[in-house]
Amino acid sequence: FNLYYVSRYGFRPSKIAFLARHAWGGEYSLLVIKHWLGIFLRRFFELSQFKRSCLPNGPKVGSGGSLSPRSDWRAPADAEAAVWLQELADRVPDV
Repeated sequence: FNLYYVSRYGFRPSKIAFLARHAWGGEYSLLVIKHWLGIFLRRFFELSQFKRSCLPNGPKVGSGGSLSPRSDWRAPADAEAAVWLQELADRVPDV
């Protein structure tokens, strides 16, 4: 869910949390959704991109699809999730 909306549409964390709340609001509280979305963002943007450093950093415009560094997905190896995590903290309440 999180991966799809980040990679396909580039939605902000607050929008993804909103969609997740409407999809699974009866099963998971907003606090739980926020917690796991934060873990996803940190892992996706900070921890998993270092392996891609064998290719040069550069933009790629596409309509979603593959996360292979040889095709659609281009991400810098030294990416940080700070901006995404800050937006999540600022715009999604802990209620």
